[in-house]
Parts: sequence; structure tokens; C-alpha cells
Amino acid sequence: MHLLQTVLPEQGWAWYVCGDFWLQRQAAAEPAQWPESLSLRELAEVCGQRHAGRWTTGWAEQPLGYLVVPGVESGDGVMQMVALRLGDLLQREQLRRTRRTQRALFQIAHLSSSEREPGRFLQQTHQIIRELMYVENFFVSLCDNDHKRIRFPYYADLVDVDHIPAPDEWESIDGEVVSLTGAVLSRGQVLSLTRAELNRALQAGELRCIGQPPEYWLGVPVHDGEGTVFGAVVTQSYLPEQVLSSEDRALFLAVAQHIGLGLDRILHRANLEEQVAARTVELSSLNQQLQLEVEERQRAEHLQSVLLTIAEISSRRGRLDDFYAELHKALQQLLHADNCYVALYDRETDLISFPYYVDGDNPVPADRHPANGLTECVIERGSPILLSQADVMTLREQGAVKSRRLDEQEPQSWLGAPLLDGDQVCGVLAVQSYDARHCYVPRDMELLSFVSAHIANAVTRRQAAAALDSAYQELENRVQQRTQELDEVNARLRYDNLHDTLTGLPNRSHLLSRIEQSLASKARFAVMFIDLDRFKVINDSMGHLAGDQLLIAAAQRLRECLRTEDLLARLGGDEFAVLAPDAPAKAAEKLAQRIVEMFDRPFTLMGQSVFTSCSIGIVTTDVQHRQTASDLLRDADIAMYQAKANGRDGYVLFSRMLRRKVSGQVETETALRRALKETSQLIPYYQPIADLDNGQVVALEALIRWRRGPDNILSPAAFLLEAEGSRLIGRIDLYMLEQVCRWLASHEARDCPPVHVNCSSYSMSRSELVDEVMALLHRYHVPPERIQLELTESALLADPDLAARTLDRLRANGIKVVLDDFGTGFSSLSYLHRFHFDALKIDRSFVLDVLNKPQSEAIIRTIVRLAETLGLDLVAEGVEDVAVLQRLKDIGVSKIQGYVLDRPVPAQDIQLTIWLERLRGFLQKATPKL
Repeated sequence: MHLLQTVLPEQGWAWYVCGDFWLQRQAAAEPAQWPESLSLRELAEVCGQRHAGRWTTGWAEQPLGYLVVPGVESGDGVMQMVALRLGDLLQREQLRRTRRTQRALFQIAHLSSSEREPGRFLQQTHQIIRELMYVENFFVSLCDNDHKRIRFPYYADLVDVDHIPAPDEWESIDGEVVSLTGAVLSRGQVLSLTRAELNRALQAGELRCIGQPPEYWLGVPVHDGEGTVFGAVVTQSYLPEQVLSSEDRALFLAVAQHIGLGLDRILHRANLEEQVAARTVELSSLNQQLQLEVEERQRAEHLQSVLLTIAEISSRRGRLDDFYAELHKALQQLLHADNCYVALYDRETDLISFPYYVDGDNPVPADRHPANGLTECVIERGSPILLSQADVMTLREQGAVKSRRLDEQEPQSWLGAPLLDGDQVCGVLAVQSYDARHCYVPRDMELLSFVSAHIANAVTRRQAAAALDSAYQELENRVQQRTQELDEVNARLRYDNLHDTLTGLPNRSHLLSRIEQSLASKARFAVMFIDLDRFKVINDSMGHLAGDQLLIAAAQRLRECLRTEDLLARLGGDEFAVLAPDAPAKAAEKLAQRIVEMFDRPFTLMGQSVFTSCSIGIVTTDVQHRQTASDLLRDADIAMYQAKANGRDGYVLFSRMLRRKVSGQVETETALRRALKETSQLIPYYQPIADLDNGQVVALEALIRWRRGPDNILSPAAFLLEAEGSRLIGRIDLYMLEQVCRWLASHEARDCPPVHVNCSSYSMSRSELVDEVMALLHRYHVPPERIQLELTESALLADPDLAARTLDRLRANGIKVVLDDFGTGFSSLSYLHRFHFDALKIDRSFVLDVLNKPQSEAIIRTIVRLAETLGLDLVAEGVEDVAVLQRLKDIGVSKIQGYVLDRPVPAQDIQLTIWLERLRGFLQKATPKL
């Protein structure tokens, strides 16, 4: 400044130094006439307005400042020399300032490495910064991880001393209006405010100021190694002349970052030291625990070794005294047990004995009843007892324990544990010490109590060993006796397993075994399968007791028919079988005939004479054709059923033709079951029923046909026999009824007359038949009067009462019932008396012979009169020509059915018009006799 005043004593000059964004006035002849700060553009404007020259004062990467002198040209040599001199001074000053800054940063870095306490580090750092700039009011804040609380580890303020917080005091910054420090921490940005800017922020409610508002406030956020804000470095000035220049502010920002790095290093080192200390304490604790566990494991291993020794001792054979002595040695490995004894208590005799007693020179006590001794105390309590000498003397004074003898030494310590057998005390294990150096402690009591349980088990095992030895002999004797009894029972079971309990005959298993033996020997033999006829009727009518008597009598009668070498067996129920060795077909047939004739005699059951026959199937073997036992029995069964089909009371010899017949029946039945699952194989064919009086078709009969191919239509005679008597026929009945209902519900059948549908004896035996029929009519909306059910007499035989109820329910629901094949049964007239029918159908056997046999015509006339009398409709079926039609009309039959009108046809081929024309033609030819 002296240089400028000397060279330019009268001119009004100014010197500006470059900052970050502005030119700051460094000196001037008349300061009031020059702006304090301005930009390069504004400096150019001022030079133009005042006609001033401008010279650069020093260069680095850019100009360091400018000298401005009014009224002097920029090319003035003197001013050029002055500017160079000022630039040199400015560069030297900047170099000195840079060196001081570097030295200060190095000192801060050194402090962060050497100082461990954050407060002292910040205090010394403050002293270093004060040498660089005016920062008397300086503090540092730290925040928690959530930025909701702050504390001030260092706080220096020469003016606002009343609001200096304690270093460890946390303050909340979680509010709607944050403080100046809270704003720096929450935003993570530098906050620089003049007094005017601060006032505007306070008035707007954006910030709040704690204490006296400063003239200038500068806060810098500091970051940890991960870039997270963890605190702020702040300086503030309360006087305008103490406000930091832009150069000082830039320096403060740089220094603040180094303070943050150093503080983060100190805090991280302190945290790491705390973690190391905590981990050291934890490891030390774990090490102590591990040492305790090792010691405990060593003790446990030693204890386990002793216990194994005790278990080994208990399993040895030998004298009982040696056993107790070895137990004593094992116990001495665990605790001081020079003086030890075992006392056993027998509850049955109420005596305490001492099988083992080692106590110096003291004698072994005699057996005694429980009294007031230390041993008795353990037995009474059932738990271990630890007594010192004083405790024993106190018990003696109280009378709980008897007084010792004069020659008896008082123990310094006594320890006893009960020997337990389950929940009962069976004895005492005691140790005692007469040496004051060896007194027992609670840990010894716990150990002895644990060991006593194992010793008690060992003692119990050794005591039980003797009893076990004596019991072995008794057990062996009983085992021999039981083995003999078991052999007898097994023999009986084997016999019962191969014989029938009712008749005493061999059973199926026995028979199959004998047949297999005969097959293996390649011998020739015959097998007969015998079934009693009408056994179920006798059993149901006379009771099971009578049925059992019949089976026993039948078995006896069969024995009378057989040879000595023949084997008779009962297979179950009313089925028997015979194995006849060396019996060719003719011999077997003679034997079967003898059996059939034997059953012609009556059986006497419960005082009544009862007749029953039998059906027999015979199968023989030869060398060329081998079979298994089951195959032979199956073939004999097939032959027996063929005998029943032939009329019962006879026999049938099995042949390959019979096998093929049965196989064909099985195949047919299987195919029939598959056909029921479709709608294209089993189809109804319809045949008209005509009224000869009015010339109308009054009904149709639905007849089942099986379409097994395009040109292969089977009639019922070819397949229906296999379904008779089983559930399959019932399924066919419902299937046909559903097909008829579906057709009657169609538009094509709206003008068709009622349809007759056949119903089997199996369906009539089912109580749910009526419900199923009505359900089908309801499903297809078919009126009941459009369906009529046809029954044969056999449908009424199985359960006449159920059949009567079923017919009544059908009639009650509007369904008519027709009795088919009338005149062929044994009791047709009784059926008309008992059951209610709406119509009768004369069997075709009478219709076919009406022209040739007078008897047939007489029977038809009788049926006509009977139907007229009972008010029943009458239909003659099987009418095949006009002559028969004429004769039937002459006799008085009004309704006919047969090929004379048409063969059965499928629904799509029904032609009512053609039938009516054909019928009128027949009626015109058939002239009534006068």
C-alpha cells in the first residue's frame, strides 16, 4: 500500500484481488468511491465510466488481481511496473498462505493419528485454524444414525456463552422447523448465511436460531468413509468486520473436510477399540466357560469310567464279598472313601444288615431292626445326608441319634446316600472321614448320590442273579411242559386247518393238496363236485340247525357210497367234492349214479322227512392232458352247474365242448356288459299288437336286439340266457325301458300307441323297481299309461309277497301289468287269484298248434272265457298266418301279435298306415262262421 501511495499520491486508485466468483477490493485511495466487490464485466464498466486504465497484478492459472487508476492510459510504463510489483507481492502472500494451510492440514492429520479423545482433538484443531483465519466462535456437532439427535463434543463461543451445550448432551432435531446445524445435517449441504439472509429465513419459518443471531454463519457437513453425513463443522461471527472473506471461506471448507476425516478416524478407532475390548471380554468369558466345560467333561469322563467299572463288576460272577470290595475301590477313585460301608434294608423282615463294612478297627455291626442311627436317618428320609462332626453331636444331644460308645471315635464328616430300588429305599451307601483335612462338601454329596443309583442297580442285579438262577430251572421245566402242550395244540390246529369243523371232513385246502400230489405222481384219477339241490329252501324254511343236520347226514350218506381209497371233502356251504384215485370216466360215472340213487331216500330232520337231491360234475385226468388242482376243481364245478341246468338230480361228465360253451358264455356276457355302456348296440325293435274287433293297432311290444355288426343282428335267444338270474338282466331291463321312454318322448312317436316292455324276475325281486320306473317316466315326461310291463310267471316265484306289493304300486301309479306266456306255468290260476293283472298273453305254443291239436283250441277257449269273466284283456302272440288268425277270431280272441302283421322292426321303420291296411285286408278275408 505504501508503494501505491508513494507513486500515486494524488490519483484515486483501487486494487482488486480475484476470488472464486467476484473481485474483492483489497485497497483504494478513496474506498468509499469504489465498490467492495464486483465482477469482471462490472469492472470493465467502471473502467469505461471513469476513463481508468487497468493492469493485471500477478498470474497463476488465471489473473490474481487488477490495479485500476483513473485518467491514466493502460500503456503507462510506470503503472505497468507498479502492477508487476503488486503481483509479485500478491503471489508471495498467496504462497505463504498456501504453506500455512498445508502445515495446518498436516498438523490436523497428525492429530487425528495421535489423539484418541475427540474433544482434545477438536480443541487443538481449533487452535490451528485460528492461526489461518478469524474463527474464534467455532463448534463441531455429531448426529446419530437416524439424524434425529445431535451432540456437540466441542463448542467455543466468546459471545453467546449462555447457550453452550454440554459435550455429552444430546439434542433432538426432529421437528417441523430445524435449527441451522440441523439443516446442514439433514440436507448434507454447506449452509452459508449473512445476517440479512438469516433474518429472512427466520421470518419465513424455514429455520430457527438458538441463542444470539450471528452476523455471519457458515456450516460444513462432514462425511464418513462410506459418504454418510455424521456431523458438521461450524463457525460464526457476531461483528460485521469479523465476517470471513471468500478466500477464508474457501479455506474453511477445505479445512472442515480434513477435520471431518480426522474426527471420523478417531471415532472409528474408538469404536473399533470398544468392539475389541468387548470382544476381548467376550472371548475371555468364553475361554473361562470352555475351561470349566473341559474340567467338567474330564470329571464326567472319569465318572463315566468309574460307572462302567461298576457295571462291569456287577456282571461278573463270584463271591459277594469280592463284589463289594471292588465297588469300594471304584468309589475311592471319585472321593475320599477309606471308610465305607453298605447297609441293606429288608422290608419283609424289617432288618438292616451290613454285608460290607470297612471302618478302621471298628467291628462290623450286627443285623438290627431300624433304630436311631445315622443309617436309619437316610432310610427314613430317602435322600442323601451330609453331616459335620458338630451336626452329629447335635443329633446325639437331641436324641435323634444314639450316643456313641466310649471306644467309638466320632467322625469329622459323615456322608450317606440311599440305595433305591424303584421308589423304595433298599439300603444305604455311607462314607465317613476321621481326618479334619478330608471333610465332605455338597459336591461330594451330589456325586455320591449319583453313584449310589448305579451301585443300587448293581446290588439289585447281583441279588436278582441268585433268584434268577433258581428260577431258570423252574422255567425250563415249565417251558418243556408248555412245549408239549403247544405241540398238541399245533397238531390240533393243523388238523382243524385241513378239516371242516361241522362234518369233520377234509376241507378245500386238504383236497387241493391231495389233488396236487396225485398230479405230481402222474396217476389217473377223477374229481367230482357235488352240490345239494334245494338246500337253501330247506335251510331257510326249517332253520340253520336243520340245515347243519342235513349237511352232516349228507356227508355220512356220501361216505357210504365211496370206496376206502376215495377222499371226501366239504368245500363249503352245501358243496362237497370227491377225489377218486384210479377211476376212469366210466367208473366215476357209476360212482356218481350210486350217489344220485342214494339221495332218493328221505332225510329225517327234526322229526320230519325231507327229500333233497344232488347235482354232480365229474372231471377226469389222463397222461396227455395235465391240469392244476384248481383247474380240475373249476372244471368239475362247471360240469355240476350244467347238471343243474339239465334239471338237477343227475350228473354231467366234463368235456372240452362244455369248456368251449362256458367260455363262449363268459365272452358273451363280457361283450354284453360293454354294449350296455353304449347306445348303438342294444336297440329296441317294435312289433304291433292289433285289435281284430276295430281293426286298429292298439299297442307295440319292445323286443331287444343286439347289433354286433352291420349285418349281424342277434335276437334275445342268442344272448339273453347269459344275463338271466344276475344283475346284468336288471340293467338290461332298465336300459330297454329308458330307450323306449326316450323314443316315446320324441316327436316321431307322438301318435304311437302304448308300448309293452318286458320285465325279468330279477327286476321284480328288487324293492326299488317302482321308484326307478317312475323316475325314468318323469325324466322323459312320458305319461304312465303309455307304458305297460310284461311279466312271466317265473318273476313271481322268488318273493311272492314283494311281487304283490310291487304290482300294487305299479297299478297305483297308472302303469298296467301284463302276464306273459300264460298257461305254461304250474300255478297260473293261483297267480290270477293272488295278483292283479290288466291283461294276459296266451303262450305261442298253444297258438301254433291251434289248427292241429284240439287240446290247444280247448285251452285257448278256456282262457278266453276266463279272461272275459275276470275282465282282463287277452292277447294271442305268435300268430303267423291268416288261417290261425281266422281260427282265433272264431274262438273269441280279439287281440293278436305275430308275423302275420309284421316282424319286429326298429323305431325308424314303424309304418302304422301299412299295418292298418294289412290288418283290414286280413279282416276282409276272414269271414265269420255262421
